[in-house]
Amino acid sequence: MSRRSILIIVWAVMLVGVIGVSDGGYRYFTKRKPAEGTFQLSIPEGVELKEVLKLEEALIESDELLKGVINDLDLTSHWGHDSVEESRAHMRKSLLLQPGGEKNKLRVIYLDRNQKMALTILKAISDRYVEVKKQQHLLYGPAGRKRSTGGVR
Repeated sequence: MSRRSILIIVWAVMLVGVIGVSDGGYRYFTKRKPAEGTFQLSIPEGVELKEVLKLEEALIESDELLKGVINDLDLTSHWGHDSVEESRAHMRKSLLLQPGGEKNKLRVIYLDRNQKMALTILKAISDRYVEVKKQQHLLYGPAGRKRSTGGVR
């Protein structure tokens, strides 16, 4: 082999190495890291798990819950969005809901580039979820039927 051929091979190997390292670094710094939580659900007798999961998913993705989290953590300014709706769409895109390993569990995963922020957001979602569930329990009772307000509205 001539000296020129060896230099071309060394140069090509170095170029491939630089491209690989830069691609790996880019992927590491832009990868969304998960924060995961599990919510335990109370499933009344005679009600299917799929129905309860749909209701709980709707609650977690509801405007009431997400707006509360966005306002509590001031996420609109943190992410540089112009409106709460933009932030809500961003949250819905990063929020994954799956059935848990056990029958009465719901797995909630939030993805963000900053894992600490993902954990903070997931904790805020959990706290807000508990508040909303308590309000529902007070209004509807454990059986899910609306309680009488005694004529007071």
